[in-house]
Amino acid sequence: MIKFDAWDTQYKTPFGAVCCGTSVTFRILADECVQVSLCTDTLGSFEMDKQPDGYFKKTITPVESGLLYYWFCLHDAYGTTFYVGKHAGGTGQCCIKDPTGFQLTVYEQTPPLPEWYTQGIVYQIFPDRFYAAEPISHAKENAYYRDWNDAPAYIRDADGNVIKWDFFGGNLKGIVQKLPYLKSLGITAIYLNPIFESASNHRYSTANFKQIDPLLGTEDDFKALVHAADKVGIKLILDGVFNHVGAESIYFNKTGRYGTDGAFQNPDSRYRNWFCFTSYPNVYNAWWGVSDLPSLDKNNPDVRAYLITDTDSVIKHWTRLGIGGWRLDVADELPDDFLALLYKTVKAHNADAIVLGEVWEDASNKIAYNTLKKYFTNRELDCVMNYPFRDNLLAFFKGALSAQQLYTQFMMQMENYPFSAFYGNLNILGTHDVERIYTCAASICEENPLALLTQLVALQFVFPGVPSIYYGDEAGLTGGKDPDNRKPFPWGKENQDIFSIYQKYTSMRTSMQVLKQGNTMFLTQGEDVFGIKRYLGTESFTLWVNRSDVPQGGIPPHGIREEIQDES
Repeated sequence: MIKFDAWDTQYKTPFGAVCCGTSVTFRILADECVQVSLCTDTLGSFEMDKQPDGYFKKTITPVESGLLYYWFCLHDAYGTTFYVGKHAGGTGQCCIKDPTGFQLTVYEQTPPLPEWYTQGIVYQIFPDRFYAAEPISHAKENAYYRDWNDAPAYIRDADGNVIKWDFFGGNLKGIVQKLPYLKSLGITAIYLNPIFESASNHRYSTANFKQIDPLLGTEDDFKALVHAADKVGIKLILDGVFNHVGAESIYFNKTGRYGTDGAFQNPDSRYRNWFCFTSYPNVYNAWWGVSDLPSLDKNNPDVRAYLITDTDSVIKHWTRLGIGGWRLDVADELPDDFLALLYKTVKAHNADAIVLGEVWEDASNKIAYNTLKKYFTNRELDCVMNYPFRDNLLAFFKGALSAQQLYTQFMMQMENYPFSAFYGNLNILGTHDVERIYTCAASICEENPLALLTQLVALQFVFPGVPSIYYGDEAGLTGGKDPDNRKPFPWGKENQDIFSIYQKYTSMRTSMQVLKQGNTMFLTQGEDVFGIKRYLGTESFTLWVNRSDVPQGGIPPHGIREEIQDES
């Protein structure tokens, strides 16, 4: 009999990722074997000690950060076999060649994340669509202005390029006016989509990193927002778009809007070497080939100085104003040493700030451009946006994953991420890049989308990590992909049934310490019932959801059950 389970501390302790210098003990049941070796991809092999109970045991102490893959080499009377991982964590399987390892994440210790973040609730705002405190007074080129109740729409040319961007006029003063609303919802942090000058309404095509977009306000308006938010206990997280800029920017200046000093207009421009031209000036590297988004050369010392290390660099300038941290757009595109430098700089100027990455997959073993990223093993990111959380939940309710498979997906993430990163994950149901969550719920459960939305929101606020609400989801906004998922907030027309769901779970999260700090167990009952148990001291809270059309485990169809226990 051969048995090993990386998720059971009887076989591996401690559970999950470990800090450098931590001793890890492995035990494998192999009672018919005469010799067993623990094999690793970087540290070599170690003969394991046979125990009287049929187990083999070995303790190792990894001292360098990185991903360590391990497996077992088994010798019995019939020869040699390997017990290997299945790329799914937990238990493994036997094979006779080409062993694949179980993943052990070894990371460098970092300070704990601040409580304002880990014990809070984040609210994502697309600034142009949240609230307009005053009429639009600034004119933009290639723009047209919409009534607040209109539907978003781009005007494109025959090739599909946007030639006019629609603007609704949301601004920084509008956010200030709505801070009481956000505070009443239990919000402790606002993640702002880009606010720097840009030709586009989404502002991911930056024109000037040191200038607030005039449609949003001024730097003084931003300072006023930081101050007003801080007074009510709300931090601001800025969107850092450092992989690329806009073709219409002071740096690139493709059409000459900003004079002649840009890299496209002037081969002697100080910005010329910030970009990689393969045939100057018309052929250049751009994000995913989008010509409107020329890529910055992140290895260029001048680029790094301007963005990170100069006395008044972009990072230092805005961090000094008292923000709570940065969300880094397309983190996969940023070199590891660039990220490490940015992380170090942010922490030096505000140790209580966070650095959050946009990563859509398992961030512990993400490979981008044939390179294994080191987000957690090289002090580059505190945590990431948890897109796998959303994807796996939707797959479960669509029937593509069973409860056990959902359990496996979540356990793999909990095993692979450092503790602080896992409990710092930004757990999302909606963002500006995906369909609105109520639209998803309606497509999955046409007969009762509200019941499914209740299950999703309940899971989001009980799941370990930090829940994030995409503006308007709590008001019942619907919409497919961009631009339909970026409608203006329906002030005065909120869906009260949906709002009451969010209000219930934001209140629970705010008032129950077990949901903010508790340890976690994932649970299953059959194929259709999934549960999360959070426990802290003598207190525990368990949430069960039933995705099926019939009652199961005492839970109604498409229903939930909440269990609160206090053994004190």
